[in-house]
Amino acid sequence: MDYWQIIWSDFKAGSETAFEKIYNQYVDILYRYGSKISSDDDLVKDSIQQLFVELYSSRERLSVPDSIEFYLLKALKRVLIHKLTKEDLYFEYQDSVLPSFDIELDIENKLVSTEREQSKLQLLEKALNSLPSEKKELLYLKFYSGLNNQQIGEMTGKKSETVQKQIVRLLQKLNVNFIDQFLELFSLCFRA
Repeated sequence: MDYWQIIWSDFKAGSETAFEKIYNQYVDILYRYGSKISSDDDLVKDSIQQLFVELYSSRERLSVPDSIEFYLLKALKRVLIHKLTKEDLYFEYQDSVLPSFDIELDIENKLVSTEREQSKLQLLEKALNSLPSEKKELLYLKFYSGLNNQQIGEMTGKKSETVQKQIVRLLQKLNVNFIDQFLELFSLCFRA
């Protein structure tokens, strides 16, 4: 068991300190991901609060996940989709019809040391904005959240092999020749 799995086990056993540690560790990650699914700040915050209330009330029945981050991201997505579909009675949720997943680059507020880096960021922003919502989510989950292909597949309803192929195609479409350079630029660009 890793450190966070031990904390999770303590949380299951009723430790409020462990619950607070989990909340403090993951709340910002959950907020960033939720804000990519919905631009309604109050809805995202309410969904995170609901998620943690549900976790706390059912803690004794929970298993210890292999990846707490994956577990929480998937649970938040479920809560958000439920709230979004509940608000719009005429909208029927289907896996292929998700709310727009937005990636906003914060080029102006980042310290970019050269004009060349600034130009690369602008090209990346243009390329990312041209992608469909589900492709943006794949990139976000892969490179920002660090989930593996199987976990991303579970989050998006795809097979892990499909996730891998789509990410490779996306990188080719974005004309990314050096993955390290892409990862560095990508991580610089996300707004919290």
